[in-house]
Amino acid sequence: MLKFKLPKFMAKAALPMALALALAGSVSAGPGALQGQTREEPVEKTQLLADFARYWGLAAEHIAWANDTAPTVSVDKGSKLIVPARILPANAPENGIVANLAERGLYVFQDGQYKGFFPMSIGMPKKDSYHTPTGDYEIISRVKNPEWTAPESDWAKAMDKDRIAADDKKNPLGEYWFGISHPDGGYGFHENTNPDYTGDSVSHGCMRLNPEHAKRIYNEKLVVPGMSVKIMNEAVVVGKDKDGRYEVAVFPDIYSKDSDRLKKKFDKRVKEIGLSDLVDPSKRASLLKAKSGLPTPLLDTVKLKVKGEAWDSEVPAVLRKGSVIVPLALARDLGWNIKYDGKTKTASITKDGETRRFSAQPKSKALEAYRMQQSLLVPARDLLEGWAPYTWSGKDKTLEIGA
Repeated sequence: MLKFKLPKFMAKAALPMALALALAGSVSAGPGALQGQTREEPVEKTQLLADFARYWGLAAEHIAWANDTAPTVSVDKGSKLIVPARILPANAPENGIVANLAERGLYVFQDGQYKGFFPMSIGMPKKDSYHTPTGDYEIISRVKNPEWTAPESDWAKAMDKDRIAADDKKNPLGEYWFGISHPDGGYGFHENTNPDYTGDSVSHGCMRLNPEHAKRIYNEKLVVPGMSVKIMNEAVVVGKDKDGRYEVAVFPDIYSKDSDRLKKKFDKRVKEIGLSDLVDPSKRASLLKAKSGLPTPLLDTVKLKVKGEAWDSEVPAVLRKGSVIVPLALARDLGWNIKYDGKTKTASITKDGETRRFSAQPKSKALEAYRMQQSLLVPARDLLEGWAPYTWSGKDKTLEIGA
């Protein structure tokens, strides 16, 4: 990839701070890293979707959301299914668990290392008292062959038993129990005695794990007393891939009765990373409608070429509402003079005595500009028309500038 040098008249002196920020993006803390890669996998034999998902260490819901189907279906031999990648939690703990109810899974970290993702069932939505609680806790117990003791609950009274022995097949806790420090007591992670429903919202508040995962977590001491436990309900998760591009995954938000809550969460996440100006509204609408849980690029990036050579920048060119939006740095590397006013977020670009003004301020009389964190981007047509020849290839999303 060709990276253009500064024109000589600009290379001799440091750029003013405001202009430097407008030209080059800043790295923001917060988003997690993309883990793995979304791929298609063949179905080796006709089976329940839950069995296929379990083979890949996921829940039926994860595969169902990604493939726009129901978690209870059977899948035919020879078909192919999308297996989604995951976005690691932001600001992960050194030693601890992050459980995301919307994602139906938990992440384990030890000694600063990511140890694995484990699907889980959560509390059913029909009563608030059955919802799995969110908050910050810690692991307080780790028990093999736990005895079940009836909590103070309507559903427990309906069972007409105060205790169920550890070796009783009707013990709902299974073989492994990891209790958390919830003030009401009785909450934790435990083995799912009906693993076909791991990933569903079927419990009375506890988080149920596949038997093989509960066993591994216990035997390998991945979860031990004293570890932190963060339980959240984040239906919109943002991360970065290995190239630094932002990815977003949207999950169903079953505990909310507010139809606009998912949209508000999406807009909040996008605002936090400084991309509100550039996310295409149609992409947002499709992501919120699908709720596929698939990590998806948040921006539709565009390839730029100058005189046949690839032009690369830390800040990408993007496609928004059918228009190509390019970094202000492109004008600099084309040799045009730039003056930037950080207070008004206005850039003046001059070529051969003609000046064009761009502004990200609302209701400005200047040509429209967009912010990406601390950087400024402008519509390619407004920047290039009459100043430089260009061609656009929609097929491979490439804008070529110059002869």
